Amino acid sequence: MDARAALSAAHQVTVLLRDLMADRQATDALDVLVAKSRDVLSFDGCSITLKSDQGARTVSSTDDNVLHADTLQYEFDEGPCLDAMSRDDRYVINDLSTDSRWPRWGPPAEELGIASMLSIRLVGERTRGSLNLYAGRPRTYNPEELMLGEVLAAQAGMVLNTIENHTNLRAGLDGRTVIGQAVGILMERYELDSDAAFATLRRLSMDNNVKIRTLAEEIVRSRRLPFAGAEDG
Repeated sequence: MDARAALSAAHQVTVLLRDLMADRQATDALDVLVAKSRDVLSFDGCSITLKSDQGARTVSSTDDNVLHADTLQYEFDEGPCLDAMSRDDRYVINDLSTDSRWPRWGPPAEELGIASMLSIRLVGERTRGSLNLYAGRPRTYNPEELMLGEVLAAQAGMVLNTIENHTNLRAGLDGRTVIGQAVGILMERYELDSDAAFATLRRLSMDNNVKIRTLAEEIVRSRRLPFAGAEDG
């Protein structure tokens, strides 16, 4: 792949992702991205690994074989995708049979038919992850392919940041909605104004060491205060 072809491929993926994001299909954009990354770079499979407090996990993959190869890295706690995430780098495997950097992961990955791989850290505001490209034959990567891989990894990072922002926003809006519903129930049942109803909700939350949203959800579900005598005082 020459530089012109790499730029053309990157532009095509960018346009496609822009349209998906405009339609608020961010999750679909991840699946499109791994499929397009596999195709434009002529790999056999592709995945995206994301690191969180709970550990590493695959958030999108083109097939079960790729998912298995990723999972082996998590189980052995070694592999190119984990190193790419933690060391802010990219890892190129031209021939896994002669690469000794990951002695526990390498042999079982070969048994899955993995012969070469490219793993690139995702570039994003808060995202820690990697774009992982798998091939079933040994291969050498030219500078244009590596450049395109880094562009695709940057796009994946932006998509993941967008998903995270939407998720946080949705959680915040949902929380405000249920709290408002609980306040309305207290106002109607105990003839309180909105300030007094919210003050009651806040006092119950503090006295019982329960989050306001959790308390509000219980009030909306049961239509009553969950703690005996709470409406007094």
